[in-house]
Amino acid sequence: MIFSEVCPNGVVLDANFIVSLIQVDPIVRRFARYLAGARVSTVILGETFYILKKNTITVTEPQVEKALSGLGVLVEPVSIEVPRKFNFLKSIDSLRIAEQRKQGLSGRDVKSLSLGDLVCLGYASEVGLPVLTNEMHWFTLGKHGLTTTLLNYRDPQITF
Repeated sequence: MIFSEVCPNGVVLDANFIVSLIQVDPIVRRFARYLAGARVSTVILGETFYILKKNTITVTEPQVEKALSGLGVLVEPVSIEVPRKFNFLKSIDSLRIAEQRKQGLSGRDVKSLSLGDLVCLGYASEVGLPVLTNEMHWFTLGKHGLTTTLLNYRDPQITF
């Protein structure tokens, strides 16, 4: 899969992608020169700050913002249309949760969409762009109605 063909109009970044980018993960760094015009919502940027702090990564918010800006990543607010997508996303998430329980999973083994996930997927749907993510459970939502294109940034078949 050729990144520029799948994402000719840009891509939405999720928080784990940005955290990996800040941590200089070589798999993620290969995308760096192709991120001009990529988008991240202000909410997901906030989630990124939270994850970095929680993981005691000593990078400041201004440093993260400068790194993203330097790559040409656009930080944008979310419109009211994004949370309006949450109920749909949670409904397909409920179908996936039921599947996991049928498979015998319970407790923390059951994956579900967090508020940050809802924002990222809702935002990507609103702006009509694919998402760069490594949230593997997101990839199982397509059979339940998720139409947003998802790209696993760890997929070695993504070329440029």
